[in-house]
Amino acid sequence: MKFSVLVEWLPKIRACNFIIKTADCSQDSSVTIKTSNVLINVPAMGCLEFRFSSTGVTLVPDSLSGLFNNNNSIIFRARIDDFNGSIQKNGPTQSVNYKINEDTVVFCAACKHQVSKTLRMSRALPLPTNGEMDFFCHQHSGHKLSSLNPGLTDIFYDHLYFLIHTDHLLQGSDAAKFECFNCSTTLGKIEKKAVKIWNSDAFIQNSVYDPHKCVPRYHQFLSGLFNLTEDVPAQMNKFVFICDGDRANETYTRMWVLDRSLMLSECESDSREVDLNCKIVKKVLYSHHAELSSEVDDFIKSPTALSISLSPSGQEILLKVLSFMSRNIPVEFSIVNGMKVSYLMFDDDINWDDL
Repeated sequence: MKFSVLVEWLPKIRACNFIIKTADCSQDSSVTIKTSNVLINVPAMGCLEFRFSSTGVTLVPDSLSGLFNNNNSIIFRARIDDFNGSIQKNGPTQSVNYKINEDTVVFCAACKHQVSKTLRMSRALPLPTNGEMDFFCHQHSGHKLSSLNPGLTDIFYDHLYFLIHTDHLLQGSDAAKFECFNCSTTLGKIEKKAVKIWNSDAFIQNSVYDPHKCVPRYHQFLSGLFNLTEDVPAQMNKFVFICDGDRANETYTRMWVLDRSLMLSECESDSREVDLNCKIVKKVLYSHHAELSSEVDDFIKSPTALSISLSPSGQEILLKVLSFMSRNIPVEFSIVNGMKVSYLMFDDDINWDDL
């Protein structure tokens, strides 16, 4: 019988939380805590053993507490005796690698059609995470920018988008939206002489499309999102993602980062013996809003919050990933302060496009 297990390891407070979900639990199920394994006796399934020696964690024997048991889940906490491992963040090192002094072009991520002329950039400059208007030239540092337009050989980039000059577009447009002329996917928006292109909807590659070098859309977006949450100060733990469509139809996703370096073990199995490995994730609360509600407004006004624009596809990816990562949390424990519990993870082993 198939079951899922989710374990939050919390070495700093000497505790860990176990969640086991299966279709046939029983009030008579029992839990035994040992130093390097946990035994759970489920009458309909027999004895399940969870081993975790690779995590570097040892538990205090018989330290079971907070046992919750119903027809489809067993939840409990145990005390950590020692932790000999190290918490190493496994996120991406850079969201996108922009080539300098090489011929490149922009492709639509949906249909893989070329949407720009050949680019040959001499400068690639990162934009600050907390807003474009904080970007300044050292020579004119006393002047506040009213707009930000890259030159013909410049590319300015953020974790979730990049800016190039509108003269590089393969087809000109008088509209505010920048769309793929082949499949009509919205790729960005045009602001004066700059076009803002989402890296969830387009990518830069050599002038001839090579599918083997193409970064999957989910991978590229999650890489940028993961780096974004790492790049801001620790006290900036709230995010409001604003879907950058028509202003009258803007939608909002709130995300509150509770733990930036949580050790998480998660697997689904039908074996009675399971070896648990762990990865570093971010534990978050999130909620989606179809309009500007009071909850969203309170987040936006919070001094520890950051408002981020997303494309419609970027919002779709974000919600799909957060929903997937919360699938093993029982309904009784899935809502906190009106927001859903989930995890944000960057993992090369998961093909998010297949979800």
